[in-house]
Amino acid sequence: MEFLEEHKPLVAGIVILIAVSLGLVIFSQNRSEARRIAAEQQQAEMEKSRQEAEQKARAEIVRIEQQQREQEREAEEHARAEEQLRSESDRLYQNTQSNNRYADQQERSRQAWEDREEENARRLAQYKEQYERMQNDRNAEQARRELLYKIRELEAIKMRDQYRRPPVTVIK
Repeated sequence: MEFLEEHKPLVAGIVILIAVSLGLVIFSQNRSEARRIAAEQQQAEMEKSRQEAEQKARAEIVRIEQQQREQEREAEEHARAEEQLRSESDRLYQNTQSNNRYADQQERSRQAWEDREEENARRLAQYKEQYERMQNDRNAEQARRELLYKIRELEAIKMRDQYRRPPVTVIK
C-alpha cells in the first residue's frame, strides 16, 4: 500500500491508460460490429436488388420466349394452311388419275385370278393323274405321299382363293 501511496500519480496514470485502452477496445469492437452490421445490411440490399433484377430478367425472358412461341405457332399455322391447300389440289388431281388406274388394276387382278385358277386346275389334274399312276406302282410310295401333299395343298389354295376374293367384273 505504501507503494501505491508513493506512486499515486503513476498508478493513476496506469489506471487511466488501462481505462482508456479498455474504452478504445470496446469502442473499436462496437465500431467493428456496426461496420459488420452495415456490411450485412448492404449485402442484404445488394442481394435483394440482385434478386429483383433476376426476377425482371426472368420475366423478360419468359415474355420473349412466349413471343417466339407465338411467332412459331403462327408460322406453323401458315405452313399448315399452305400444305393443306397444296395437298387438297394434289388430292383432286390424284383422284381423277386414281379412278382410271383402279379400273385397270381391277381388270388385271381379275385376269390374274382367272389365270391362277386355270393353272391350279391344270396342276391339280396333272397331280391327280400322277397320283393314280403311282398308286399302281408299289416302289413309289414316297413319291405318292408327296404328290398327295401337293394335291391337298393346291386344293387348300383353291378353296382359300375362292373364298378370299371372288372374281371382279369390271363394267365399262
